[in-house]
Amino acid sequence: MPSDVPEFNLTNLIPEELRFGNVSNPAPRVMQENHSPVFDVRNLGWENISTPVPNNVETALTEAGLGWTVLPRPVIVDGCPVPGRFANVRSDLPPGSNVLEIVGSKYQIIQNRDALHFVQNIIDVGEVTLENAGTFDEGRSVFLLARTDGLTIAGEKLQPYIIFSNSHDGSGKVKAALTTIRVRCKNTLSLALSTAPRVWAVTHTKSAIDHMKAAVESMNFVGNYLTAYPSQVERLMETRITETQFAEITKRLYPVPVATKTNATSVRNAVADREIFERVYADTPDLRSWHGTAWGVLGATSDVDSHRAPQRVTATFEQNRFARTAIGGQNTAMVQAVIASVVGAVA
Repeated sequence: MPSDVPEFNLTNLIPEELRFGNVSNPAPRVMQENHSPVFDVRNLGWENISTPVPNNVETALTEAGLGWTVLPRPVIVDGCPVPGRFANVRSDLPPGSNVLEIVGSKYQIIQNRDALHFVQNIIDVGEVTLENAGTFDEGRSVFLLARTDGLTIAGEKLQPYIIFSNSHDGSGKVKAALTTIRVRCKNTLSLALSTAPRVWAVTHTKSAIDHMKAAVESMNFVGNYLTAYPSQVERLMETRITETQFAEITKRLYPVPVATKTNATSVRNAVADREIFERVYADTPDLRSWHGTAWGVLGATSDVDSHRAPQRVTATFEQNRFARTAIGGQNTAMVQAVIASVVGAVA
């Protein structure tokens, strides 16, 4: 390792009493331990849109079918090229089905292998283990999913994962995002923390030394987040939610519109959404011990977000749900804000 690049060791940032598994002695694969009263099938958000891979970036991309490259092609209209506009196309698909995005002349293509090479530096020092690789939106985003040390907080087993992604949709950013799984139920929990970011951009570089610096920077983000994470979970576990507060939270999270002559379907769907959430909160076995707490409310919403089938199943709904719950995390942040607002205003 170059002398000017600091070493990092994530295990020093997670207290021994909170760890239940580590990279060298991995925790068992996440298993369903409780039957849900609402959801008969529980899958991890990435199971059906990715491939299990070995612990090597180059091999992972090859085995997951992500070794293709992205090529710039001129955009032709009426036989003439459009100035300053190019189409990003996949090298492995035939013309007509290979266009990923139309971009400007300043857009820099970052190939998957180049963009995600720095992850190998993190693997090589034993901080993470690759588990899956996949793509969604027809290759516009490619991701590697890696596991780090598991946590146990007040009897809850939580497995953190890091999602490293490269996009070809015009944004040009390599990103990393932290998410966690409640091991007992496979729920995705992407908690927003005020003291540490959960998603960050990775600067693209071709230098070997800079690859290591990018790895160090990423693991510093991971360390900061996982250091602050247990105290946030404990606060949610300790925050009491009365029945009155729960009713108000439910109204805000699952509003039912006023019925009119033209919105009967919308009202019916909204009522069904609310009833499902209330059933999950009241009857799911692994949430019963957290009934009457903010952690229980958050667990119920994540159960719905992670496992409920959409009213209309599309070819991309699992990809969209993964992007929303594991990478985006907007709904979890919104739920946290609603809980805080209600607890502060309603007795």
